[in-house]
Amino acid sequence: MRPAFHRLLPCLLALAAVAACAQPGVGPHAAAAASPVAPPRDLPFQGAITLSVDATDTVHRVYGVRERVPVQGAREIVLLYPQWETGSHAATASAAALAGLRVSADGRRLDWRRDAVNAFAFHVDLPSGTAALDVEFQFLSPLSARGGMVTMTGDVVTVPWPSVLVYPAGWYARDIPVDATLRLPPGLHAATSLEALPPDASLDESLLRFERTTLERLADSPVIAGRHVRREALGSFGAAPVRLALFAEDAASLAGGDVAIAGLRRLVEQARALFGARHFDHYDFLVTLGDAFPGPGGIEHLASSESVLPADTLTHPESQLVNADLLAHEFVHSWNGRYRQPDDLWTPNLNEPMRGALLWVYEGQTQFWGRVLAARAGRRRRPPARAERRPPRPRRLRAVVLRRP
Repeated sequence: MRPAFHRLLPCLLALAAVAACAQPGVGPHAAAAASPVAPPRDLPFQGAITLSVDATDTVHRVYGVRERVPVQGAREIVLLYPQWETGSHAATASAAALAGLRVSADGRRLDWRRDAVNAFAFHVDLPSGTAALDVEFQFLSPLSARGGMVTMTGDVVTVPWPSVLVYPAGWYARDIPVDATLRLPPGLHAATSLEALPPDASLDESLLRFERTTLERLADSPVIAGRHVRREALGSFGAAPVRLALFAEDAASLAGGDVAIAGLRRLVEQARALFGARHFDHYDFLVTLGDAFPGPGGIEHLASSESVLPADTLTHPESQLVNADLLAHEFVHSWNGRYRQPDDLWTPNLNEPMRGALLWVYEGQTQFWGRVLAARAGRRRRPPARAERRPPRPRRLRAVVLRRP
């Protein structure tokens, strides 16, 4: 029995569609490009961004952010949420932790639209005569390391500035001035390489105000605050002091550690002997002891470093062989990687892609000198350090090298 024609029709149409798609030039076509995001330019920026961060909600682990962004005479502005982190050499930031974005001007709420290609870019059409935008949003710290990079607990609060700001596309980060303030929970004491303004008696003592700086410098100067803090002076480079701030979930983790502190003082002496010159007015080691934050590990900055080490780092230093050169490595990065950076790894803002052709210089040379300094400072035993720096050559290669014509 012949099948009915109407039953064959869908099959015939499907075969025709497959045949048509196989023909050159037939099939889906690219959609028109979305409105572009302006590339960064090295131009003066009129005015300064005012940034206020509230980090007091340690129960829900939510940062409240308010910004006022001066408008530079355009009809549209694109706000960028930082995506690339210098210390990670990759687009490691996530826009998923940004919540509740609101944009307004002169008390009137404005619509924004996410860029069709770049999830970290937000387009805002500006009413005529707009002088500044008011921006509000929240940054959500994960509740545990399983949910991502924890930045806040009840006793320790870190402030990674790139996670708590947006900025206008079209300028180099070094050209955008920022006036920043930070509100911390009562009883927490902060450390940072940023210069703080004198306390204002008319304001809450939990509010920290910082001197005007550039977006580039702010993003490179994290704040860490804690309930249990230990501070130590480690020496100086000329008139530039080098300081250590230790933060812990409990006071017991901060006890003892005289041998470790003495080793860090020798580390500063050895770095001064190696590098001679310095480029910072002061340098701050910011170290968190405990398991609540992702680590062990560290992130380098120009005038500071932030590191996470186990809670027993001071009380049981003999168990820290693997981490013995971590602080030395981050300290060397201040010269190699931050003060002087490989050309293709430098980017003009926090959203331009990095290129890693010279990452072996940025990290490789730093790893070498970090281990040398750690060994010279007594934080790493010299025989293993020599063995790692000078692996034995294969016997055949040695014979070739020693042979004379």
